[in-house]
Amino acid sequence: MEKLSLIFATLNDSIATNLAMAGAIYQLENDEIPYEIILVNNGSSEQETINLQSFLEFHKDFPITYYEYDIKGTIPPHSFGVVKATGTHIMMP
Repeated sequence: MEKLSLIFATLNDSIATNLAMAGAIYQLENDEIPYEIILVNNGSSEQETINLQSFLEFHKDFPITYYEYDIKGTIPPHSFGVVKATGTHIMMP
């Protein structure tokens, strides 16, 4: 089975982002689908970044790559994630 790349971009919404990633991890692991998660932080506040880092530390054994990205907007961080993706299929939940 080919690898799926999931790109999550977030800006000051760590709770929703963490919940969405947890749901995706659960489903992908349960269905044994090869995947990677690319998390692009688009300039979140210090507390939001701490929340994201806590999630990443707890899930350090999963294929999640974290990036800080300074260009604001919806398209630039997702485009950056696509460039970093290594999967055959790309999804942006």
